Amino acid sequence: MMRLGPAGFPFEAYIAKVLERHGYETRVRTLLRGRCVSHEIDVIAEMLGGDPPARYMIECKYHNRHGIYTGLKEAMYTHARFLDLREGYELGLSERLDGAWLVTNTKFSPEAFSYAECTGMRLLGWSYPPNMSLQRMIERRDLYPVTILKNIRLEEADRLSRMDLVSLNDIAKRSLGELHRVTGIPEERLSIIKMEAESIIRGSSKT
Repeated sequence: MMRLGPAGFPFEAYIAKVLERHGYETRVRTLLRGRCVSHEIDVIAEMLGGDPPARYMIECKYHNRHGIYTGLKEAMYTHARFLDLREGYELGLSERLDGAWLVTNTKFSPEAFSYAECTGMRLLGWSYPPNMSLQRMIERRDLYPVTILKNIRLEEADRLSRMDLVSLNDIAKRSLGELHRVTGIPEERLSIIKMEAESIIRGSSKT
């Protein structure tokens, strides 16, 4: 998870894929108009089946080093954006949002927990909440990111992520020809990457 990219861009796409495999419909990097300003939302996730369906805005905070906390500033920023968008909806400027999530690949600070509990914002971290953390959501659907591959180079992972190919399943289900066509990575390298991805998927299905 620490190799998903210094800008955090692939992390948004990856979170969207994880949520899709858990029953959500998602959109990535959507521009919505609030009462005061417009906001680019990392992920909009909609759980179908309700009347109306529940729709959430999700702010993704990626860190490329262990031990970095997502804190109060990020929590307050996310909630403030949600409030502006909710007021925008009430004025007929935007679509309805039913809540805000803050997602990180590391941990949250105690202040972030307190603020989220007070405002009703949902937090999703690598090991939080314990019964449905990001780690558990990944493991339950075998949604391992391509960056866990030992044989992949960072520039190759970057090319794949730019084409929205961020999980091992994205690699395994496509032919070498298709992967080469959309990424430009040589088929010899793709063959090595694809074989390792398929091996990990087979191994995880036996556990």
